[in-house]
Order: sequence, then structure tokens, then C-alpha cells
Amino acid sequence: FLFLGKPTNLAYSNVDINQSIKEVSQFLKYELEQHNINIALTLPDSPIYAFISEDQLKQILINLIQNAKDALLDVEQPEIEIQLQHTHAKQATIIFKDNGTGMSKETQQKIFDPFFTTKESGSGLGLYLSKKLIEDWEGEISLFTNMTKGTTFM
Repeated sequence: FLFLGKPTNLAYSNVDINQSIKEVSQFLKYELEQHNINIALTLPDSPIYAFISEDQLKQILINLIQNAKDALLDVEQPEIEIQLQHTHAKQATIIFKDNGTGMSKETQQKIFDPFFTTKESGSGLGLYLSKKLIEDWEGEISLFTNMTKGTTFM
């Protein structure tokens, strides 16, 4: 529903992932500051391009940052760290780390299922659609979590 209900530009082009991360983090900076959440970016000096839809990439980035924000609401010194790494000639990795509450094993097993949510007002489609888009781009998304140290999506 989220994917179908929001008009997005599905045109593929060479997108500077670096720039998209900067734009989305700037866009969400005020909201994160309202919750005293620090966002730290570790980005390479040179651009990393991918032939994808920029609007879809930004929607994925927003979704992951919003999910991290929700996990940080009751944490002292909350922080989101986003790293971009050029891992292979035709591959890049975006790493999202938060120092939030982490996820139970049950939640980890269902987190990418459609309509699964741990939020009162969530649709359960954000991570499902993000995973589908990433897989459509021949990529993958995985997570690592620790109940006391937070969660990492990559």
C-alpha cells in the first residue's frame, strides 16, 4: 500500500548513493534532533553510483532511519550511524547502526514479512518493500541485533 500509494519516480539512472544519503539525513535531521538523536555519516570522499531509482533508494533510506529512530526513543545518548562502503567493483554496502533496544529472535524472524509490525501505528510494509526493492536491484539486506547494543542493517 505504501509503495502503491506514494507517487515515485521509477526511472532508473546513475544515482550518487553518497549524495542521496546526505540529502535524506539532512531532510530528517530536524525530526531526529527533536528526539535528541545524533546521526553520524561515514561516507567516502568520492561518489558511488548505482543504476537504480533515486526515489526508491530515498524511500528505503527514510524507512531505515525512521525505524532506527523508533528503536531509540527510550535510549540515553541515542545515535544512528550510516556508513557507505565500496565493497567490490560493482557493489556497495550501506550500513545502518543504532544503539537502540535491539530485537527479539521472534521479531528478527518476521521483520521482513508483509504486514508484520511492532509499532502501534505501523503498516508492516516498510521493511518488506525495502527488501523487495533491494532484491530487485540484485542486492540483499540483512540484520544483526543485540538486545543491549542495538541493531545493524546492511
